[in-house]
This record gives sequence, structure tokens and C-alpha cells, in this order.
Amino acid sequence: MNNEEYQRIKEAEKAHLRQIREIKGKLKSAQPYARVNNALGEMEKGASAVADTHEEMLDKLRQQNAAVEARMEIAMENVPQNVQPVLSDEEIRQQKAQSLLAQFKAEMGLQESSKSSVENSVEKSIGRPAAANSENQENISSLPERTIGRQR
Repeated sequence: MNNEEYQRIKEAEKAHLRQIREIKGKLKSAQPYARVNNALGEMEKGASAVADTHEEMLDKLRQQNAAVEARMEIAMENVPQNVQPVLSDEEIRQQKAQSLLAQFKAEMGLQESSKSSVENSVEKSIGRPAAANSENQENISSLPERTIGRQR
């Protein structure tokens, strides 16, 4: 092998190594893009699976709803029309107003009774209660007399 051949092989190897380095750089820069693409593909698969499940559940609910409505219609056919009272809007409003008024009266009655029970349970007095006064008189007499400033 002479020097010219050696140089030619050397230059070919350098070109080959440069190509490999360039390809590795492209691969390295393409890997994050590929990861993002894979993640997006997985998300799309998951979203489509959720959408399919959602549609299945909606179909089941629609079928159940249809069955319940059919039962209700059958049941309503057997009920005589004259038994069902028909209330006007004004009557409905009056009933609601009466129920609200009764509810307010009940709440107010409960509040008043709770206030009176609290007032009855707490004895109004100034100072200590009478029972406590007789027991504490002995303890108070053993203490020195209180004065403003210094003791006597």
C-alpha cells in the first residue's frame, strides 16, 4: 500500500465517520419528536377508547330510558283521568306559599323554644349563685382583705 492509497482510504474513512456523526445528530434531534408523536398517538388511542365507552354508556342509558318511558306510558293508560286532580298555577302557588309559611313558623317556633329553654336553664343573677356563695364564704374569709394599692 502506497501513500496515495493510504490517503485515499483515510479520506474515505473520514467522510464515512462524518456521515455517521451527522446521522447520529439527526437521530438525536429526532428522538424527542418521536417520543412526542408516540405520546400523542397513545393519547389519541385513549381518547378514542373513552369516547367509545361513553357512546356505549349513552346507548345503554337511552335503552333504559326508553324502557322506563314505555312502562310509564302503559301505567298511565290504566289510570283513570278523573282521579288525577288538575291544579291551576294559582293553586300550586298557594300550596307552595302555605308550605313555606308553615316551614317558617316551625323554624321560628323552634328558635323561640330553644331561646326560652336556654333562658330557663341559665339563672340570671349578679355575682355568684346562692349555693356557690355559702360554700365560698369560708374560702374568702381566710384570704386577706382586698384593697387598692398595698395590703393592710
